[in-house]
Amino acid sequence: MDTATLIGIIGIFVSIIGFVWQLAYTIGQIGKLPELEREMSAKRVAKISFKSTFTWIFIAVLVASIVTVVFSRQQDSTPNPEFPFDLETQYFPSGWMGDGKYGEKYLSIINESVLISGQRYVTLRFEYQPGPEKWAGIYWLHPDGNWGQSKGLDLTGAKRITFYARGERGGEIIEFKSGGVQGKTNKDSFEVSLGKRSLSKEWEEFSIDLTKANLSSVIGAFAWSAPSNGDQTIIFYIAGLKVD
Repeated sequence: MDTATLIGIIGIFVSIIGFVWQLAYTIGQIGKLPELEREMSAKRVAKISFKSTFTWIFIAVLVASIVTVVFSRQQDSTPNPEFPFDLETQYFPSGWMGDGKYGEKYLSIINESVLISGQRYVTLRFEYQPGPEKWAGIYWLHPDGNWGQSKGLDLTGAKRITFYARGERGGEIIEFKSGGVQGKTNKDSFEVSLGKRSLSKEWEEFSIDLTKANLSSVIGAFAWSAPSNGDQTIIFYIAGLKVD
C-alpha cells in the first residue's frame, strides 16, 4: 500500500469517527434537556448536526480521502506489458541527472533513423558538453517524470534488457544500468549495472541480465551516465531498447 492510499484510508476513518462523535455529543446534550424540549430537539438532531461547521469539515475530509484512494488505485492499475516489448513504449527518457538537470544547456538528444544488421531503428543521439557537475545521465522512467512519486511497473518474468550503442569517435566511457531509483515514497526493487564501458565506433549489442533481479517495482528501467572527459564533448548513440 502506497503512502497516498494510506493517507486516504486514515482520512476516511477519521472523518467517520468525527462525524459519529459529533452526533453522539449532540444526542448527549439533548438528553440533558427537559422532557418536552428533549422530544422536540430529538426530531431536529440531524438538522442541528448538519448545520455544524465541524460536520462540513468532516464531510470535506471524507470526500477528499475517498478521491485520494480512488485516484491512487487508478494509478496502480496500469496493466503490466507482455514480453517482449520496446522499452520506450512504457518508459520515458525524462530523468535527467548531473549536468542534465540544467536542460539542453549541456545535454541534447536528437532522434535519427539508422540501419543496424539489416533492421531499421530510431536511434537517440546524445551530445554532452561537460558543465559544473562534471557528469551527466538520463533515466528512462515510468510514469513519465516519476522519481518515486508513483509505483513502477511489475516486470516479473523479464530476463534481460537489450540495446545497441556506439560512440562518435570510439573510446567514450558510459555506464549502463537498470533500476536504482530511490524515491522517498516509492523506489526500484533492484539495481543491475554493466559498469563503465568503452564504446566502439561500430554498433555493439549490449544485454543487462535481469534473471536474478526482483522486478516487482521497476520505476527506472534503463539509465546511462557519463563522466566528463575534461572539456571534450561526448557524442554517442543508443538504439533498439527492448525488454525480453
